[in-house]
Amino acid sequence: MSRSAHADEFALPAVNRSALVLAPTQAYVDWANSCGPGPQLVLSEMRDDALTVYLIPEVDVGPENWLREHYLALFEQELHAWSTDVSTWPRARSFASFQRFFTVHFHPLVFDMGDEPIAGKGD
Repeated sequence: MSRSAHADEFALPAVNRSALVLAPTQAYVDWANSCGPGPQLVLSEMRDDALTVYLIPEVDVGPENWLREHYLALFEQELHAWSTDVSTWPRARSFASFQRFFTVHFHPLVFDMGDEPIAGKGD
């Protein structure tokens, strides 16, 4: 098999997105636990089970500028996922607060390993 044929055999379809992963911090867990009765969250369990992946536009130079422009939508999405009662949300929802609540992991390459078309946005 030629080198070229071998390379094509293992080429995976890249998606024209980058991935941004939010991992909750202890500040998020403390806030969630203060929202009312219910099971108490533990950070180690949240780190295993409560990561959220956001597909964002491809970013050439890193996600910092994109994140600074869009952090509030991500922050409020994550708060809403735990409590739909806006009165329980932290009043300070600055970029610094977002950074206290979440650790951000950026992944510039996203590959689609599924056989079905990606669904979303109006599907």
